[in-house]
Amino acid sequence: MDTEIEEAAAYAARLIVDQHCSWALARTKLTEAFGKRCPMPSGADVETAVREHLSIFYPDHPALLAALRAEAAAVMRDLAEAGITAYLAGPVLNGAATDDSNITLECFAESGKDAELALLNLNINWEPIDPQATPSLHPIEALGWLRPIRRGSPLSRLLPFAHSVGVSLEVLPLRDLGANPRKRAPDIYQTDIEASGRASLDDLLSLLRDTAHHREDRIRTCD
Repeated sequence: MDTEIEEAAAYAARLIVDQHCSWALARTKLTEAFGKRCPMPSGADVETAVREHLSIFYPDHPALLAALRAEAAAVMRDLAEAGITAYLAGPVLNGAATDDSNITLECFAESGKDAELALLNLNINWEPIDPQATPSLHPIEALGWLRPIRRGSPLSRLLPFAHSVGVSLEVLPLRDLGANPRKRAPDIYQTDIEASGRASLDDLLSLLRDTAHHREDRIRTCD
């Protein structure tokens, strides 16, 4: 990676992780700090820089990531029972999640009515939200809600002052099922599933098992 781009990506990562800036605000501050003539890092560059920053300065991040993924798996199970096949996407999957991150899910349908009905049947008070702007994906609609954090859960211990975690469900047309613009080659901080851009429930459970085994191996090694 070009040195200037690497420095700019690292600066953006510090803004996102340490100062809790949105990605859009981080890009604005990046332009102000480095000037318009500086080559801007791509989204992939910034994501990698965020993962690097988290790995160096936030030792509890793997536990937070595992807890968020476990919550995502629980939501996906509930949706499956209600007839909706959901996939995990976004920072909780790719490893760039912070304590500000929402759980981003996708599903595919002819309309959003099935997803709306499924959420109502699950007693989820959803609201329409703006879908994320992603090239080659054309969401029919996006639904968002707050999932209460269960007292005594790993997530409650890692986020002691939070009462809920945001969840978004983007309903995509069936024709977009083959489009996966978030898929990338894994960097040194990712597995293939984490870089896949979209993970099924089975993929997510496999990822949770693998990361749990990895943590146990590290603990045994330290002992």
